[in-house]
Amino acid sequence: MRSLRRESALDLGHMYHVLTQKRRIENLKDLVLYRFGSTGVVQVLSRAADLLGLVPVFPVRNIGSFTSGSGGSNSAVFRDCVLIKKWVIFRS
Repeated sequence: MRSLRRESALDLGHMYHVLTQKRRIENLKDLVLYRFGSTGVVQVLSRAADLLGLVPVFPVRNIGSFTSGSGGSNSAVFRDCVLIKKWVIFRS
């Protein structure tokens, strides 16, 4: 009986932790996304790549569908991104 109570208490603690995380994410949405429209991560990464003279390259295996996998659920359009120096010839 004690172990059942202890497991229930652990489950409740875990559930509280998950709910707290969800509230924090909602607060982030309210405080940042609603006010500014985005977190700015993409803009920071784009600017950093520009300053370093890098360009994004998206390697694909299938130029008909632009997927990087050979089929199945792993095939994602433009899944991978590689940063290379500008004006570099990229060969496989």
